[in-house]
Amino acid sequence: MAAAASESAKLRSIRLLLVGDELVGKTSLILSLVSEQFPFSVPPRTQPITIPPDVTPEHVATILVDTSLREQTENDIGSEIVRADVICLVYSIVDDETFHRLSKYWLPKIREKLGDNHKVPVILVGNKSDERFEYRDQESSLNRAIPIMHKFKEVETSLECSAKTMKNLAELFFYAQKAVLYPHAPLYSSVDQMLTDKCVAALTRVFKICDMDNDGVWSEDEMQEFQERCYNTPLLPQAMDEVRSCISKHLPQGVKDNGITLDGYLYLNMMFIHRGRQEATWTVLRKFGYDDDLELSDSYRSLTKLQPGTKAEISTQGAHYLLCLFTKYDKDEDDLLSDFEFQSLLSVSNKRMIGQDWYQSVETDPRFALTRRGFLSLFQLTAYFNPSFTADVLAHFGYSYQMAENDVNSAFDVYKEGAGEVKKGSKDQTSKIFLCNVIGNRGAGKTSFMQGFLGRNLAVQNKFRDKIDTQATLHVINQISVYGAMRFLILRRTREYNLDPKEMKSDVNCFIFDATSRDSFIYVQKYYERYQMHFGSRSVPSLFVAAKNDLVTDDGNLLADVRAFCFERGMQAPRCISVNVNTIPTDIYLELATLAAYRGARTKFHTPPSNGGLSSGFYRIRKRFSNFLSWISKQRLLYRSGLVLIAVLLAGGVFYAKNSSSPIVLNWRQANNFWSSM
Repeated sequence: MAAAASESAKLRSIRLLLVGDELVGKTSLILSLVSEQFPFSVPPRTQPITIPPDVTPEHVATILVDTSLREQTENDIGSEIVRADVICLVYSIVDDETFHRLSKYWLPKIREKLGDNHKVPVILVGNKSDERFEYRDQESSLNRAIPIMHKFKEVETSLECSAKTMKNLAELFFYAQKAVLYPHAPLYSSVDQMLTDKCVAALTRVFKICDMDNDGVWSEDEMQEFQERCYNTPLLPQAMDEVRSCISKHLPQGVKDNGITLDGYLYLNMMFIHRGRQEATWTVLRKFGYDDDLELSDSYRSLTKLQPGTKAEISTQGAHYLLCLFTKYDKDEDDLLSDFEFQSLLSVSNKRMIGQDWYQSVETDPRFALTRRGFLSLFQLTAYFNPSFTADVLAHFGYSYQMAENDVNSAFDVYKEGAGEVKKGSKDQTSKIFLCNVIGNRGAGKTSFMQGFLGRNLAVQNKFRDKIDTQATLHVINQISVYGAMRFLILRRTREYNLDPKEMKSDVNCFIFDATSRDSFIYVQKYYERYQMHFGSRSVPSLFVAAKNDLVTDDGNLLADVRAFCFERGMQAPRCISVNVNTIPTDIYLELATLAAYRGARTKFHTPPSNGGLSSGFYRIRKRFSNFLSWISKQRLLYRSGLVLIAVLLAGGVFYAKNSSSPIVLNWRQANNFWSSM
């Protein structure tokens, strides 16, 4: 079915197929609708007729396709079934055999062509209702159609009409259009007489997204905004009162003093469907990105501007949305998201974040409640390694609705690979995220070092140490200020002797070893040498870090050897750190971020003080002066200016000698006496 594969709202035309036994009035229905009068001379089959969109209720062109078993083979009719967007299965009210053949022949044949779980809606049409009482007093065939509708779920509805009297003729084609544009089956189960599970899940998501204060009730202001955003028309006070009155009459728990509850909203949609107004429900669902299968469409949740060779991160607008989301679910207003509050947020989406151990990767309080910085870092981390998944999550959270966007692209900034480096003279915007590989042997202190970046000393780490796999890949992310610019630094614990280019790609490497163990240093030494051989010119800055420095008891020979090793290879001297129950090394993380930010610079950048104030201003001035001298050196201005100065001095001396009244003339004897006196 070609047309049904796209979104119904974007259909340019609807192909409506009429099938059924001979002499049930299929051709008469088409000709009566088109000519608005009953044809007394009816051909066996009419050619396809297109009704223009400006005369149809839903403003979509409709192609009416007739069939005939006398003029067509079963294969011909089967081909038409495959091409149809909606099928009207016609029978004669005054001929019971044509009715019985609906379930015995026609509906099984349709399933044979389209599959048992096909999505093409079918409408049962009982024609010749004007002749019913001419034969006998029959009961309505609609009651007899109910068992068929229960057995064949593709049957949307059934109705009786008359091509001769034009009864229900316009309604027939109106329902046929609606069956395609606003399918009934995904929303409502005719067998169970209730909303489908997928429909309930979708409407629940809509309710939670539009519940801006997260109190479980739609207030009048929230209902008004919802009405204007979805239907482009305000909700009048009288209409609002009627909605609440209707819900409270049939479902008292659906209404509260300050608005309607989730149960009330679900009941309201079921009432729409019962009254044949499922277009009201579909308008909302499509506004929130759902397709005809009640799944979020690709265009709604995909990050389309992400191309090969690029990477993504949360943009300023995306960060603003996330912080608003944080505030919405911070029910106790303590500027933290407890586990309950965080799970409440995740319940809006059926997507998981980075797993149940997210607290290992981002900043929390001592009770492992998410801070604002940790919450934003969590999304930056997922966006860095899996931007498409993160876009999917934000789409489920309702980013497009709350930010008045058509998709989630504005929530991300996309950069070319390697755009994190600060390049001299470049005006291109740089990435805000740096990746640091943390490399070391087992027991070197990698996990403690990484958790220290989150402000956790050993006393805090011991609370969940039994839950941490110390050898699995672990990512830790936090915000850090580099020369006044806020950046995100990701620390990634690598696998042993891992040289996979995809896994080892980074902005800076941190080789960490146990300061009390020479074997630990030998491990990172060999790792570094293998890394340099493998990556060569593609290698990035490296820093050696001696952990557990507070436990060193020897005479310092190991650290002296490490310094010599680093000096020979043009690296900075190793840094000594200690992470214990009281202290956390803070400057080392800033130094790694600075190395990552300026990894292309030839000069050695010094880590600015982390306490700011006058000292940080001094370092900025010194840095600018150093850059100025470097620029002068590159332009050879210093050499040229020296030559100019010498020339000026010589010219001045000549001028003075010519114009002096007592010229200075020394012969060689006078000169000799002069130097002898010295």
